[in-house]
Amino acid sequence: MPFTRRHRYLRTLAIAALAIAGVVVSVALGGEVLRKLRLLETAASDNIQWTLSQVEVEYLDLAIAIEQFQLGRTDDLDTVRREFDIFYSRIRTLSEGDLYAGLREQPAFARQLSVIRDFLDTSVPLIDGADDALARELPVLFEDMLDTRTTVRELAATGLGYFAQQADLRREEIADTLFYLAILTIVVLTGLFAASVVLFRLNRSNEARARTIEAASRRMETIVNTSLDAIVVSNRTGRIIAFNDAAEIIFGYKREQVIGQLMSEIIVPPHLRNAHEAGMERFRTTGEKRVIGQGRIKLEAMRSDGSVFPAEMAIESAEGSDGEIFVGYLRDISHRVKAETDLVEARDKAVAGEKAKSEFLAVMSHEMRTPLNGLLGTLALLKGTKLSAKQAQYVDNLEVSGGLLLTHINDVLDVTKYEAGKLDVDFVPTDLSALVRSVVDNQRDLASASENTIEWSWVGKPLPPVMTDPQRLRQVLINLVGNAVKFTRGGRIRIEIGAVPQGGGADVTITVSDTGIGIAPEDIDRLFEDFETGDRSYGRARNGTGLGLGIARRLTRALGGTIGAESELGEGSTFWIDLPLDYASDPVETGTKTKLPARPAQAQSILVIEDNEINRTVLREMLIADGHRVVEAEDGLQGVHLAQSAAFDLILMDISMPVLDGVAATELIRSTPGPCQTARIVAVTAHVMPGEVSRFTEAGMNGVLSKPIDRARLRQLLVAQETTTEPALSETGLVDPGRLAEFRSEIGDDLFAKLRQTFVDDGDALVAMLSAGGEGPTQVADRCHKMAGAAAIFGAGPLREALKTTESACREGVSEGRLADLIATLVPLWADTRKAVLSDTGAPVAL
Repeated sequence: MPFTRRHRYLRTLAIAALAIAGVVVSVALGGEVLRKLRLLETAASDNIQWTLSQVEVEYLDLAIAIEQFQLGRTDDLDTVRREFDIFYSRIRTLSEGDLYAGLREQPAFARQLSVIRDFLDTSVPLIDGADDALARELPVLFEDMLDTRTTVRELAATGLGYFAQQADLRREEIADTLFYLAILTIVVLTGLFAASVVLFRLNRSNEARARTIEAASRRMETIVNTSLDAIVVSNRTGRIIAFNDAAEIIFGYKREQVIGQLMSEIIVPPHLRNAHEAGMERFRTTGEKRVIGQGRIKLEAMRSDGSVFPAEMAIESAEGSDGEIFVGYLRDISHRVKAETDLVEARDKAVAGEKAKSEFLAVMSHEMRTPLNGLLGTLALLKGTKLSAKQAQYVDNLEVSGGLLLTHINDVLDVTKYEAGKLDVDFVPTDLSALVRSVVDNQRDLASASENTIEWSWVGKPLPPVMTDPQRLRQVLINLVGNAVKFTRGGRIRIEIGAVPQGGGADVTITVSDTGIGIAPEDIDRLFEDFETGDRSYGRARNGTGLGLGIARRLTRALGGTIGAESELGEGSTFWIDLPLDYASDPVETGTKTKLPARPAQAQSILVIEDNEINRTVLREMLIADGHRVVEAEDGLQGVHLAQSAAFDLILMDISMPVLDGVAATELIRSTPGPCQTARIVAVTAHVMPGEVSRFTEAGMNGVLSKPIDRARLRQLLVAQETTTEPALSETGLVDPGRLAEFRSEIGDDLFAKLRQTFVDDGDALVAMLSAGGEGPTQVADRCHKMAGAAAIFGAGPLREALKTTESACREGVSEGRLADLIATLVPLWADTRKAVLSDTGAPVAL
């Protein structure tokens, strides 16, 4: 009960108790007054005083009777005896009567009464004796009476005085009682008046509260009836006691049709009715609430026509006048569910579209890179022959065109990588001066061809080495400078570097300004979008994909900076990038082009599996020129046969091939015992889209060499192959740390951590499956085959061999006992291998 309500209740109870107590006390005092008045109305006090007065009268009557006898006026002694007896009776009454008990306690009265009683007791024998004796002694008796006459008078006076005093006391008591009764009556009347005032105010307050409640009730009824949600109220038995307007619209019932009906028969679909009734029964018997008070829940409801629709409901309980009630708020979410379904379908279509786009880019990348690989590779071989000056110029022109085409392809792939979140940046110590100088040197010839001058300088003091990705930053600057060169004739391109020191680094601004044709201000933002150019007409003077500035914007954001431009038509343009850079403390990465590595010290035996004859020729000639032995295969199946028949130091595996593709060929080589089962396999492919590398490594490949291939990267791969030692096992003897480190360096820390986690999860799942049993030999063989390829990638030789043994046994038909032994070997081997894989010196993997 709320405090205010309880307070009012206690106050009313106290007033009522006080009034009752006042009435009770008033009645008690009134009763006492009435009792005393009745006592005064009776003759008791009169009888007492009369008796006291009669004592003296009857004493005189006795004396007169004796005196009459002595004077001879009568000779009747019986009169004397009668008067004596009367006087004796009066004295006896005073001596023994209860009414005179208080009087007898008065010393004077007691003494006087004693004297008179002594006289009477002495005279009794004479009065009761013979007439002669009485007559003869009567004078003596008379004399004795005369001696007590004063005592008799004093006795009466003392008694009358005492009772007069008692009467005064009773009158005072009655007066006091009447006074107290009057005071109490006033108090009671005052209390009743106060109670009346309080009750009047309470009545007024109750009336106001009743009006407020009535108004609130009307407002609540309005709110309930105008609510867009259905509101259904039921009692503990599940019968409906309230049904608002929205419920009528949603369910198709009129209010009078459902009041008193079971909710389960009205709005609960048949397939949910048993569960609903079971829940209600559980609540009634145990009080357990599973749906009530749990917030919004999604379920199905039923309309009057029997149709079922999705609904969202919230149920709460409350105390009503007839016990606990349940209030349900229900909303028809058919439209929302349909919208969600449509959204999911739209998302699926969008995902399918993105997948189709990625697949299209992958295919186009491969289709373009494959002939481009042959073109650039052949040009590289051609430059190594004796050429005339004109032929050398033609070759250079072809290389420029091929390089431009490769740039366009890379731009498209960079866009795809950025959108997929796979565009990596590598922050290393970098000399900004050397980087900008290399960009200027790279573009100087092109600028001169357009009669432009190109220069650069610092604005202020040059910075020490900073941390950034020089390759990505160079790509941005080459894009900006290249645009300036293309749209400027006989003008000037200037690069300026400014810096504002900030703590342990600086905010660096690099501007690229030109005096070219300029850009309309309204077109500046558009130029940073993909496939947008300044001149979109068919007769435009400059060619390009329109991806350059889009790539520059993405790369700048990846480096943590911003990019923008200012320009006016005919006045030239200024592009700028702002980069927050930290100072470097390690040796500087100058960003200059890597020199061609030296040839490997030892010749290697290499298997080239490639379906394109030009690409095979390019690879063969580059490898033979460096002194290596080369064997060629035209498709994946032919390559597998060659790998199973002879040992090779390195297998260069194309991906898209007829008969058997590179991924399937690698898996077959890894899963079949042979001289090349553990050989190094490197993918030579144009499939460099996000996610492709992980698919290759899962198949068992050790690295990726993207097309088009140049001699420098091929030599780097061969030098790395040459320095790779034979498997040096870790302390546990279970994992090849060299293979693990090489794999990590090829794919990067992030992807390595992801793949390692996948390897661990797959191993745990395999062991759990084998330990639980229930799988047939075919399923066990398939799982072991898949895990064996992953074990080879991570250099887990013993685990791979155990998996291959288990796989072979299952495919050949193994007994249950033999399979149990193989599993008993695999389980502890996996536990040890797992620890070895996770204990490398790289970044830890959270499990």
